Amino acid sequence: MKTVYWNTLLYSAIALLYLRSVKWTLLLSFPSTFLGDHDDIGRQVNIKTSTDLKSLHGRVIYLTEDLKVVPKSRRPPFIVTISSENFQDDSQSMPPYNFSHSHKVSDDDDDDDNGDDKCVRIGNSSKTIRSSCNVVHEVFSSPRQLYFTDWGTVSVVMEVEMDSNIDEENNNVTSIAMKGSLFHLGITEDELEGRKMDAIVQEQLTSSPFVMDIYGLCGTSILAPLATDGSLYDYVFSVRNGGAELSPHQKLKVAIHMAEGLAAVHDSVRQKPHSFVHNDLDVSQFIFFNGIFKINDFNHGKFLLHRRESRTLCFRPSHMAPAAFRAPEDLQYMFTHNYRRFAPNGTSTTFKPFSLAKAEIYTLGMAHYHMLTNRWMWEGQPGRKNSMGRLMAGERPTIPQQYSDDVYTSAIVKVIQQCWNHNPNERPTARQVAETLKAHFVQTEMRRNVTTSALLPDQLRITMPALVSDGIDDFDDYL
Repeated sequence: MKTVYWNTLLYSAIALLYLRSVKWTLLLSFPSTFLGDHDDIGRQVNIKTSTDLKSLHGRVIYLTEDLKVVPKSRRPPFIVTISSENFQDDSQSMPPYNFSHSHKVSDDDDDDDNGDDKCVRIGNSSKTIRSSCNVVHEVFSSPRQLYFTDWGTVSVVMEVEMDSNIDEENNNVTSIAMKGSLFHLGITEDELEGRKMDAIVQEQLTSSPFVMDIYGLCGTSILAPLATDGSLYDYVFSVRNGGAELSPHQKLKVAIHMAEGLAAVHDSVRQKPHSFVHNDLDVSQFIFFNGIFKINDFNHGKFLLHRRESRTLCFRPSHMAPAAFRAPEDLQYMFTHNYRRFAPNGTSTTFKPFSLAKAEIYTLGMAHYHMLTNRWMWEGQPGRKNSMGRLMAGERPTIPQQYSDDVYTSAIVKVIQQCWNHNPNERPTARQVAETLKAHFVQTEMRRNVTTSALLPDQLRITMPALVSDGIDDFDDYL
């Protein structure tokens, strides 16, 4: 036994040293299956010819941990060539994507033994999306330069240079974004389901100017508009590090962008409000494109469930992160079921199922707070270390008086306080938040003698100030 123990320890140490000596490899999925050559650094890749374009998992490109988000002029391009050989027959034969379990009731979904009164998805929205591999392969039918832009928990984003303008509504769109799966040892079923969820929500909400569009889907790759001006998180980061701040008038417009985007998501099933939730909402999920902050990234989205006969809500646990954005009832569930030993003193062990949609309204209020004040939660206030306990006890961060006194931002303060109501049933819907903000915007414009009889997206566009990209990122200090 001792020999086995020491051998195991030795091999573990060797493996650890090896992993430290090589760079953590990231994989970017492309819509075919052959792994091309790559150099030692992974900064330039030439994809070889493949006739098999049916695979879901797709081509891969190696990226290294050394890659940083830098100005385009200093970014090393990735040269990608995808052969058109047998392109038409193979790509058209790819079957539509069907959700295998994203709406399925799991053991955690309150699926008690109620006879025929089982939990079913609210509404009849499609859970199938057909791939558009022809569109994706057409983009890569000739060599393209790709520039690494950013990555998140499960995705990596690349800029793809096009030959000419490709958006009829905008005259200067000569690049698009390709979002692929970020995986280390292979893509999991959950990650594949998340990519399909992302695509189907974007496809169903293309009519909303406050939701990021989609151009195409194949395998685990999505083509979408390229947002070059960052996210709402980037804006807050910039202001906190000396960058220019939006005017109160512009902040009111941004608050409308955020509420309209979430309202479109929650009401994605016609006549069935609160049928779907984003489930990962914070300021980083609002991407600036063409003058509007658009809600984005639906990988963690959830169709909501109710019982077939009684129509009562079926509980589904959330996976929203970070914890500081979660509603008090969501925090209580988290500490009761997953992190009991970290629960603040006095945390109730009694759990009641809650509405994810209402919990997400609280989160919208928190995102509005960060946008409005440029502050993280409890910043400059005592007792920050017990922030979760304070939230569950009914306390909320203080909103500086200047925002209540301003003619434009006073409406934002009002909806934040409504969204933060400790009783979930007293919180407004996202649509009600949007209508409240828009009504206030119309009133303020009338005082300025500006006609707003029909509030169109063009009247809500803003100009993003130049962003500061270097500075202190202390967001994690306030979680």
